[in-house]
Amino acid sequence: MKILVFHKNTLLILLIAVFISISLVPVSMTVSRTSSAKDRGNLPIYSVETAEKKVAITFNCAWGNEDIDSILDTLDTYGAKCTFFIVGTWAEKHPESVKKIQNAGHEIGSHGYDHGHYKKMTDKAIKEDISKAGAVLKNITGTDCRLLRAPYGEYTDKTVSLAEECGMQTIQWNIDSLDYEGLSEAEIKDRILPRLNSGAFILFHTGTENTRLALPDILKSILEKGYAFETVGNLLHGEPYIVNHEGRQIASET
Repeated sequence: MKILVFHKNTLLILLIAVFISISLVPVSMTVSRTSSAKDRGNLPIYSVETAEKKVAITFNCAWGNEDIDSILDTLDTYGAKCTFFIVGTWAEKHPESVKKIQNAGHEIGSHGYDHGHYKKMTDKAIKEDISKAGAVLKNITGTDCRLLRAPYGEYTDKTVSLAEECGMQTIQWNIDSLDYEGLSEAEIKDRILPRLNSGAFILFHTGTENTRLALPDILKSILEKGYAFETVGNLLHGEPYIVNHEGRQIASET
């Protein structure tokens, strides 16, 4: 009887081992498949996995431009090169501001043409919007946009794929200043500094009440914490990569 029990237990252990081995195969396959948005779960990139203490300051340009000069001066003071996601109609209205941003050495991305709701638009309309915004920005800057931040940060399962078909990567953020809600300088700072992490994308807006006033102290504090500033494009990993369930881009080996 003891020998029989021993064989049953051994068989059970072997079956469990085989089951675990088989169940692990799809996981490893998922990690290595990095060639398309479908394989990455159709998620935009919210941040980047990196060992370097670097963050990306980003601005959405959709409203006024009255604070552009002040923002650019502050960024220059603290040696911060960042990424501006610009709405096409804003660029048409303020082409001189777009050129100032470019001439100051900052990266320019697209924020759609007229800040429409992609969740309510057809696939065709989304691609037309992306292409139109890209054409406007190229006409002003002379270069193609490679980064897209969807208006309102809205995206569907197809948005990332549609952007890729237009030659663009979709970029979100993982630290939101909420400056567009009229927060005070102190409140904006408190939204950002406790949440700092390497590879973070920090969201600001132009044309707000207190962003330009809060920015100097925020940039100074980020530097004091040992972080450096980088554009989104320079932080991004090239292929192959994966985007995990939090939208964090992680370099992957083939």
